[in-house]
Amino acid sequence: MKINKEQINRFLYMFDYDFSLQNLEFCRYIKSTVGWEKFNFFNSKWRFNDLVVVEMLKGRYPELEIDEETKVDLQKYELQKQADELLVSEGNKIKEKTDTDLVINNVIGELRPYQKVAVQFFINNNGRAILADEMGSGKTFTALAYVAHTEKKKILVICPASVKYSFENEVKKWTKLKPFVIDSKLKKKKVDMMQLVNDHDIFIINYDIVKSYLVFLKNINWDCLIADEFHYIKNNNAQRTKAVKEIALNIPSILLLSGSPFLNRPLELFNGLNLMDSTKWNNWFEYTKKFCQGHQSPFGWDARGASNIAELQQKISRYFLRRMKKEILPELPPKQLVDFPVELDPEKKFEYDLVEDSFVEYLKEIKNKKKDEITKTLQAEKLCKLSELRQITSQGKIKATEELIKQILDKNEKVVVFSNFNAPLIALEKVFKDVSVRLTGDTPEMMRKFSIEAFQNDPNIKIFFGGMKSAGTGITLTAASNVIMIDFSYVPADHLQSMDRIHRIGQTANSVNIYQIYAKNTIDEKMKELLIGKQAIFDQIFNDGKGDGTKSLVNDLLKSYEE
Repeated sequence: MKINKEQINRFLYMFDYDFSLQNLEFCRYIKSTVGWEKFNFFNSKWRFNDLVVVEMLKGRYPELEIDEETKVDLQKYELQKQADELLVSEGNKIKEKTDTDLVINNVIGELRPYQKVAVQFFINNNGRAILADEMGSGKTFTALAYVAHTEKKKILVICPASVKYSFENEVKKWTKLKPFVIDSKLKKKKVDMMQLVNDHDIFIINYDIVKSYLVFLKNINWDCLIADEFHYIKNNNAQRTKAVKEIALNIPSILLLSGSPFLNRPLELFNGLNLMDSTKWNNWFEYTKKFCQGHQSPFGWDARGASNIAELQQKISRYFLRRMKKEILPELPPKQLVDFPVELDPEKKFEYDLVEDSFVEYLKEIKNKKKDEITKTLQAEKLCKLSELRQITSQGKIKATEELIKQILDKNEKVVVFSNFNAPLIALEKVFKDVSVRLTGDTPEMMRKFSIEAFQNDPNIKIFFGGMKSAGTGITLTAASNVIMIDFSYVPADHLQSMDRIHRIGQTANSVNIYQIYAKNTIDEKMKELLIGKQAIFDQIFNDGKGDGTKSLVNDLLKSYEE
């Protein structure tokens, strides 16, 4: 039996083995372990690329012959493996630290001890890491400290639209780097793009417009990419995801930031891991099969679950650094979660009951319709009907929310109010027009910055109305010590992100109050309970790693109505 380096098609190595049922069974075992794309059979030989296969074969067959070219490759592979093991070992030691002697250069101001530890972790990982510290712990400053300390010359920041001007302010506040914000109108202006590159160090662009500037961004020799709230590229087929991956191909240093990198399913981690190391995390199908309960369904390949969480946690540990605020920021005030049950307004309650009864009848009628060609249509209809119920409950809580806001204002305190829907926020803004600002999906780009700064700095602006998707990530609203959540989303991390706009560095209040308004005996109560279970999966991946799977909240909601 012999291994030769012999490139055929996409395979580099060939295993010529003596046929026996035992040998055939072992080869099948290797194939199932490394994946069918990495170990396959044709022309009467087993073919593969991954040198881990050579190690497996050597362990099974001591008499195995290996040609000289493969031996040279194997030696390089083993040296790299030792280097990787040392990197992981050192990284684990760094993650256990609470402080470090590392002196951070080229920053304005002083990093906190845990932030210096993170910079050391980045350096140990050769600038490729995922900082997943809990929201509000100063990840932006930490990332900027790394690029300033290591003297990166050209840095690209990709972030949500609501964050990019805040990121610009952070660059000016903490470093001497010259930032430039790319907006959607830049293409229409007569601007010398290459002159901009020469005049600035760090470029900031939002995910929504990356595709429009792809050619320009690809042609710059970036030293570092910082992808803030990187779960924005969770969708493998989205244009923004493909564009970011294309830009990142030749960038040596990549920092991914997010307080909630896993929003609802392990599937949403894949693209981030692919950016970290495209050689190890390059097979979406194998990843989803192993860690997402991937299986064939009537809709196609279903990868919405979670499986082998402990193994996933172990494999991603080398890239990930995650600390909780209670550990690294003990000076922050406690976060008080207050459930605030209310009755729907009578008019909305009547409307809700009619829609809910109609929905239940609809589910009974379609229960036996199993034909594949209508299944997707039915699922879309179900989702629309669930959304209708959610919107009715949100609008039916406007009066209760108004009363709660007045109670908070009576104490001369500021408050942030979040909703998944614009209608209740617009209605409430009309009531409190003179003392409020609003940031939702339809807020013009420049007004976003104004709304945040006005709320933070103007004592007369008491209320910040924000869309959960538009204003729930990446911004600081520490002028308030109260948050009101009018409704729930399908993703637990959306709630955590939104809540923590006020529970972060800079918060000086003695306590932070989070009011979750929910309408009794409605879809609200169901979602509140289900979201608790979904959050547990996130904790299992990043904390104890004991979870074995989850289903989508939408399906769980539907099941509760179908029973």
